[in-house]
Amino acid sequence: MTTRAFDRTAKVASVVEMYESVSANAQPVVMAVTIRDDREQAVFTASKTIDAARFSASRGVPFRFELPLATLPTGEYLLTFDAKAGSATARRQVRFAVR
Repeated sequence: MTTRAFDRTAKVASVVEMYESVSANAQPVVMAVTIRDDREQAVFTASKTIDAARFSASRGVPFRFELPLATLPTGEYLLTFDAKAGSATARRQVRFAVR
């Protein structure tokens, strides 16, 4: 079972596995991370570029993100990962709560 409600003192990380197409040359991926509150206001944003050289022979690489729970007030949130490599994009979202 996946827990999605956390105490502010907890250390919680999310891992997203990224894959690049085997039919294209590897290229850098820009990963944007956004956390929105229940009013849809962005309360956290960050981005990181993952160098193309980090992609393994399987063309995959994990992206690890530690949730900034200590900085978030009690409430419901939406965590969004937006990956962009050239013209290709992908988005993954998950809801979580801080108690």
